[in-house]
Amino acid sequence: MGDVMIKKLGIVCAVATLLAAPAAAVTVTFENTDYGYHDQGFAPPGEPGIFFTAGAGNGLYIGNIYAGQGRSLAAFIGSSYIIGTFTDLQSTMSLTFGNKQTGISPGDLATLTLFNGLTQVGLTTVALNGTSAMDQSISYSGATFDRFTFAYTDSVGNLRDAEETIDNLDSAAPPAPEPASWAMMIGGFGVIGGALRRRRETAVRFG
Repeated sequence: MGDVMIKKLGIVCAVATLLAAPAAAVTVTFENTDYGYHDQGFAPPGEPGIFFTAGAGNGLYIGNIYAGQGRSLAAFIGSSYIIGTFTDLQSTMSLTFGNKQTGISPGDLATLTLFNGLTQVGLTTVALNGTSAMDQSISYSGATFDRFTFAYTDSVGNLRDAEETIDNLDSAAPPAPEPASWAMMIGGFGVIGGALRRRRETAVRFG
């Protein structure tokens, strides 16, 4: 009985070690993504872990949107917005963005919304400065998420007819428990289970 229990615990610990492997962080600069339109969405080559699509409007475009900034991703004018879907759950993210003055009014916002499945788990906003430069950033840290939307909105959340442009996206997965912690916890369960079984056997023997 003891050998069988040890073998079972060994198998469980091995599985827990695999489960404890951390999910991948994501970094995207778009420098390896082809110039031009990406109407059906795309996964950035050489930058795994995320897939981009457009929420509405005329789709996505990769280009040198702002001089001297390298390649960036834009959702074309037409009440569109950017959607990013992650392969693994993430818990933090940040990106840089720029906004051209076309379609922007004082008080308008860059709005980053986070989802886990169909459930919204977070939202953060930054006031647009209208400088026509890639000189702002937005970030989130909190509940885990597997998808985000990035849009330019008015102060109450209505989409603006403006060109969202993002670059330098970084995200990180929530920390996973160390394999040793899993092993200790499972080992503790085994000790408790053994003690309860011996107690039952004693009760039967002397009851």
